[in-house]
Amino acid sequence: MDMKTQGHIIILFLAMSLLSLNSCRTVQEADLPQDVNYETLKTGAMYGGGEEGLEAGFIAVRSREDWENLVKQMNKINEHVDISIADDIDFEQDMIIALIDQVRGSGGYTFSAESITREGDQLSIRLLSKAPDGSSTSVMTQPYELIKTRKTDLTIVLILQ
Repeated sequence: MDMKTQGHIIILFLAMSLLSLNSCRTVQEADLPQDVNYETLKTGAMYGGGEEGLEAGFIAVRSREDWENLVKQMNKINEHVDISIADDIDFEQDMIIALIDQVRGSGGYTFSAESITREGDQLSIRLLSKAPDGSSTSVMTQPYELIKTRKTDLTIVLILQ
């Protein structure tokens, strides 16, 4: 084999190696967490001492009917949520996720999404729950946050930070 042919073989080998490495990087990038856009619609706290019947966790609201049922349940004891905050939401494309904290022995707690990422076949929501600074009301509360994001059927996982 002459030098020119050997040079072509080496160049071809290097090109194939680079293509192979590049395709591996693409697969790895696809597996990396991807930030998901969301909008906070409302944060607050229910004051029914848990009588609303909502357990800590989340509720995925994928239809107008689901939204109406959630608002009815959240407003069971005291009115907290104005149903009209979802008037502009197209439930064919978007959904609401109600993030609900545990019942707390006093006021002043906050509960909010810090970030949402798509990680493989799941939607991971990182939450921050903060205790009150200083004195607070001595009424039982249940903090919540309502967020809007693109509609998905991915498994939703909450991660408390």
